[in-house]
Amino acid sequence: MRRILVVGGGAAGSTAASRAKRLCPECKVILVEAGRFITHAPCAIPYAIGGLSEEELWLFREEEFETERGVEVYTQTRVVDIEGNRAKLEGAFTGVVEFDAVIIATGARPWVPPVEGLEKRGVVILKGVDSVPHAREVLTNATTVAVVGPAT
Repeated sequence: MRRILVVGGGAAGSTAASRAKRLCPECKVILVEAGRFITHAPCAIPYAIGGLSEEELWLFREEEFETERGVEVYTQTRVVDIEGNRAKLEGAFTGVVEFDAVIIATGARPWVPPVEGLEKRGVVILKGVDSVPHAREVLTNATTVAVVGPAT
């Protein structure tokens, strides 16, 4: 049985894992995500913070993804080393996974400008879906909000 390892559970990784399973139903497809959530869409984060989007619309639970897509999922797990056809995993699942093909879909990291005050209470740096609960908490009683990001 061919084994396909997908590193990264965001929109790209989960789509790649689903497509791989669809094209090769007899393959074992394994999706590894460092965070707590898979299939998250970064563009949904502002809506989630504001309570304008239900999680069911933009998040899959591990169990749902495994049942509905046939993909084995490990969240809160990182691929810390790849040597040959073996990936070393650490986190909620620790061990070695052998694969025939690997897809790297880890996405991008936000650039945080080196400015004073980032450590102050009330400053929220959005680094992904895991930032939503903290942002909601900080913004609950906020009277003034500034959103800082790159000009496009």
